[in-house]
Amino acid sequence: TLANDSILISQLWSFIRTRDEINPLLASFFSKVVQLLLNRRPNSVLEFLKDDISLIDDLVHHIDTSAVMDLINRIVCCFENSITRFKVCHWLRDVRLIEKLVASLSDDSSCETLCNTCQLLSDIIKVCRDPQESFKGAKDALLIELEGESTIQKIVNSITSSKNKHLINYGVGVLQTYLTKPMPTSMVPNMMIEMDKPSIVILESFTKC
Repeated sequence: TLANDSILISQLWSFIRTRDEINPLLASFFSKVVQLLLNRRPNSVLEFLKDDISLIDDLVHHIDTSAVMDLINRIVCCFENSITRFKVCHWLRDVRLIEKLVASLSDDSSCETLCNTCQLLSDIIKVCRDPQESFKGAKDALLIELEGESTIQKIVNSITSSKNKHLINYGVGVLQTYLTKPMPTSMVPNMMIEMDKPSIVILESFTKC
């Protein structure tokens, strides 16, 4: 099968190994094929990705294409086995996925890059925090990095120092995701809610601006 044939799968991934603009329609086909492989042979695809960490750089480079953003999202979320999920999240942390996404938040980035990057960051935050997900514990590696003071400060600094209206608008959306958390099921009316660490970091970062 394709997933077990290293030559064929290398040829498939060669589509993304370029710094030139990629065709959105072909990118959609590429994304669908890889997502199909992830559904059927997740471990094989994961091992291929681990063998060449530059593929993550290639995906992030083309995040201005919605199909590529969807594929990265799928890589983060697709593994049902909790042990595999745990390994995937730590691997994504080790290849600095979050750091590379945050680095894309610059005035030099296109509107599409900013929109898709911020959407992906928000989606990952929501997935990591979802109390209904059985794999919540396996998401800790990414969640810790996402809610880390350094990551949040970089996002805030990108927004406050920017003259790009798209970066400001989409970046604020990420901050809103940080500030929006599920209400405790045991919460009673007029109950005071303690600010969590991300909220405090955001407030302090804006105070310093």
